[in-house]
Amino acid sequence: IDASRAANASAKGEIADIRNSLLAEHLDCDSETIAASLAQTGSIIQTIERLRGAGRSLRPYKVPELDTVREWLADNKILDPEGPGEMFEPISGRTPLLQRLRPGLKGGGDGSPPVTAALLVAAAIAGVALAGTMVAKVRRTTNS
Repeated sequence: IDASRAANASAKGEIADIRNSLLAEHLDCDSETIAASLAQTGSIIQTIERLRGAGRSLRPYKVPELDTVREWLADNKILDPEGPGEMFEPISGRTPLLQRLRPGLKGGGDGSPPVTAALLVAAAIAGVALAGTMVAKVRRTTNS
């Protein structure tokens, strides 16, 4: 919902209430505390940092180190398309999954995916397809 549009202006309060409720749930406090902190700081990040505790809380996300195959998969969003239509788009047209979290994350030195990773992924997919075909053939033979 775009609350900046005139037709949705009445939703601003509801959106803020839902946001405050979700933050309060994860910071183990109430919505009023969130609203007061946001009013003082003007920042969601500062509010979270101020209210984080030792128990139930929000923690900064640490991007794990990725091996070559996982890095290529994440960079090309093979396993995490935005929607069903994106599954059929060329990989080169997709926005990398971790681009915001790791702006320097690239496949090869020239921005292309590592050949080794691409070959491993292709080989794994081909292997699974071949195994599935063989299992189906064996089942048909034993059932006949």
